[in-house]
Amino acid sequence: MAFVEEEAELPQLSPQQQHAMAMAMQRSAASMPDDDEYADFLKRVEDVGATIKGLKDGTVDVSQLDAKEAKAQKEEADRQARRDAKKREAEEKATASREAARKMAELKEANREKIEELKQDYYLRKAKRERWEAFRAENKSRGNTNDYYRGWDLFEDDPDEELFSGDSPAAVQDQAAFDAMAKDVEERTARRKADKAAGAKEKDAGNAAFKEGQHTEAIARYSCSLEHFKGDKAVYANRALAHIRVRNFLSAVEDCSRTIEISRFLDDDFARRPPPPPLLKAYVRRATAYAALQRYDEASRDLEAAAAMAPEQELAEVRRHQRELKAEVHAAASEERLAKQAAEIGRASCRERV
Repeated sequence: MAFVEEEAELPQLSPQQQHAMAMAMQRSAASMPDDDEYADFLKRVEDVGATIKGLKDGTVDVSQLDAKEAKAQKEEADRQARRDAKKREAEEKATASREAARKMAELKEANREKIEELKQDYYLRKAKRERWEAFRAENKSRGNTNDYYRGWDLFEDDPDEELFSGDSPAAVQDQAAFDAMAKDVEERTARRKADKAAGAKEKDAGNAAFKEGQHTEAIARYSCSLEHFKGDKAVYANRALAHIRVRNFLSAVEDCSRTIEISRFLDDDFARRPPPPPLLKAYVRRATAYAALQRYDEASRDLEAAAAMAPEQELAEVRRHQRELKAEVHAAASEERLAKQAAEIGRASCRERV
């Protein structure tokens, strides 16, 4: 950009005006660290060039230079203030980022054990869910569409899924988020404990009713217990015995089967030895119900399974049931033979009369 020819003569400036012009030139020569300042610098250069050209051709009044310089200084001060504010903002962001990183490191360290505990709890629930889904798929392939546990807390959407699932589990971003997550887990845990406590109270009432010989009342109490917590295999085993007492043998078979399924697919204690007491009882009681339904082969298989898992102190009782079943099978066979013989004699007698 051309400012003025070399041979041009400038009007005479006062010392103050000369000082103002020198200051403007110094500002134009200032460093330009970013695009905004570079644009300001170009504008100042253009202003100085326009001023010089105006002085040369008489379009700029020398007496107005002081006011123009004052305006230029104010504009420059405003621009500098904006640059300073922008710089402070960038520094504050950088400081905040460093502080957030520091707090995150402290958070992870302070809550390392708690987060690990939550993760382990989540993975245990996930393992139970997977075992149950595998069982349901197997059951469905066999044509059994029963779903005894629909609506369980255990199988609702897991709120920890986003936190811990996948290859890269999400991090808890701040203390507030961690506290919210921990509070949610505590509330759900408290609800589960309250449900289990209510279920245990109903179970105790069912046990008391059973001891008094009130088997129908016991069944009702056990059913209430399961409404609170459907995962208690002991309640199913107890209700099965009450069903046997009132000759509800099909219901007894169903409850015993649920006990076995919970042990195998949910509690994951099916292979434990000695076995959990409800599991052993379920096999023995289901055998009793099968025998009453004259399904002797199934009863025999259940007692064989019970004998295989029974501890020494329980084995004698299982053997007693096996002997009784054998005697019952023998008696049933004898009765069937006698019935056939009686039928044959009856038919022969009818033929003779004819």
